[in-house]
Amino acid sequence: RTDAVTLYNRFALLKALFSGEAFESAVQQILMRPHRAWVEETEFRRPGQPIPMSSRVARELGRPGPRVLWNTVLSVDSLPARLEVVRTEETLDTPENRFIKFALETWRDFVEDVEQALLREDRNSPVERGLLEVRAVLQRLTELLSAPLFHEVGRLTYFPAGSQVLQKRAGYRDLFRAYLQFEAAARLTWDGGEDVYSAGKRDVAVLYEYWVFLQLVKVMEKLCGRRFDRGQLLEIRRDGMGVSLRRGKALCLKGTVTRYGRTMQVELWFNRTFSHLIGNRAAWSRPMRPDCSIRIQPDMWYGETDEVWVHFDAKYRVESIAGLFGEDPRSPEEEERVLAQEQTPEAKQVPTRSDLLKMHAYRDAIRRSAGAYVIYPGDTTEKLLKYHELLPGLGAFALRPTRDGNGTGLEELYNFLDDVIDHVARQTTQHERARFWLREAVRTPSEVEAPPAVPFLTRPPADTLVLLGYVKNSAHLRWIHENRLYNLRAGNRRGSVLPNSRHLAAELVILCQPGLGVVELWRVEGPPVVMTKAEMVRRRYPDPDEVYFCLPLQEVPRETWPPGLTVERVREIRDRVQPHADFGLPLVTTWLEVVR
Repeated sequence: RTDAVTLYNRFALLKALFSGEAFESAVQQILMRPHRAWVEETEFRRPGQPIPMSSRVARELGRPGPRVLWNTVLSVDSLPARLEVVRTEETLDTPENRFIKFALETWRDFVEDVEQALLREDRNSPVERGLLEVRAVLQRLTELLSAPLFHEVGRLTYFPAGSQVLQKRAGYRDLFRAYLQFEAAARLTWDGGEDVYSAGKRDVAVLYEYWVFLQLVKVMEKLCGRRFDRGQLLEIRRDGMGVSLRRGKALCLKGTVTRYGRTMQVELWFNRTFSHLIGNRAAWSRPMRPDCSIRIQPDMWYGETDEVWVHFDAKYRVESIAGLFGEDPRSPEEEERVLAQEQTPEAKQVPTRSDLLKMHAYRDAIRRSAGAYVIYPGDTTEKLLKYHELLPGLGAFALRPTRDGNGTGLEELYNFLDDVIDHVARQTTQHERARFWLREAVRTPSEVEAPPAVPFLTRPPADTLVLLGYVKNSAHLRWIHENRLYNLRAGNRRGSVLPNSRHLAAELVILCQPGLGVVELWRVEGPPVVMTKAEMVRRRYPDPDEVYFCLPLQEVPRETWPPGLTVERVREIRDRVQPHADFGLPLVTTWLEVVR
């Protein structure tokens, strides 16, 4: 009554239910030790035939009805013409055995329907493969139903759902569970099934992608210490349930985890699209869609929100690291040889290193991405670190399906994600510091026209502190030139600076004397020096106070000064940076403000 694709979806589940050692073991347990019951059968015997003695027979001797004369040593002269005798016999025709026969017959009829649906399809290789699988299952079901046990078992007249034998006895409980799962599957539709099954064709690579997502669900549940709400993977329809797991459809499971005093939101996404559309620029070049993505968001991040993304791509048709990322050259000569081979026409037909380049694309194109990794059914794991911390990074993890539904390599993947959460939770990592300053650096667009480059900067202009220093008179300026020092008041006087002030961390000093029209640029040569009044007098400082901080200076060649460095320019900078400060007080700005 339905198309071959839908039938084959259900057939694939049925085959998975009773293929393997578990199903065969359950069937053998039933056939070798079937459930038995004892039933009572009633028959009538004449006096003189063997009759087992019981209290029931004693009551039969005295009941009214037709009797016959009896000349024996008994105390009675007559006996009933017929005596009712109850006989107890063992039987295999129990409701539980009838259910097992009913389940096998139901499956056999269904498989025959699948065979007929495939026969109606156009004959091609996928259909032929499907028919081979279907007929193999049909043959096995027919063999089971021909067992002697089922010859003695009748037809099921009621559903023994409350039977303790079906719920608890070995063998019976396995087939009972398989039947219930199959019946649930008959009411189930999977929107992603068309990606995996078409008649007899199975796209194992897509199945592996779905399986990897479900393994990541297990890992994240273990990390969060709770089960994720998987209800959003299912939706109830009028005709039954529907599975929402489908390629190209974003799904998200959410949890929380606490490490090092930080509570972090953890989200596992399936096929999330990182858009390039205006208003949602999650990718800065083109849209990206990794197979699985994990988002980690700390609750505390310096007054604003932050997030770290780690992406995974499932690659089924690869068996080694070299097949994923290409060979890792060990010498410059080998490196040249590998790169030259990739430019040949033959190599361009093969996706050499394409998976590695795709991981680079995910990590570099998707905003706030710190890692991108391949998951493949191999046996070697490789993690490539950009610097010396766990993140940022690239790599590959080996994860193989096993018969028990878990994966070989799952523990290693769990340990890695556990370390990732620890890494994001720590406030002292260089990765966290780099994220903060990168965000600070690009928070607002630069409005400065490109000034001439200068050789004396040791940091970018926005990070180079400049002290705008006031020169009192020509004597003060002469003292600065002779001693190569610029003095700042210390203590509690007006205009004093504190030991931890930014003034003492300045790398450049711009000296300004409005009365003389003098502006000079100097570079700070070393750490500040504390000088007392006696030391300042010895150096012939005019009218010194009690204590000073002195910055050692080195002359900056005039040809490297920024153009137009005048008293008016210095006054303009002071008014822009701190408009309400007195002109004679020392003030700190940056080289970016100087050249703005």
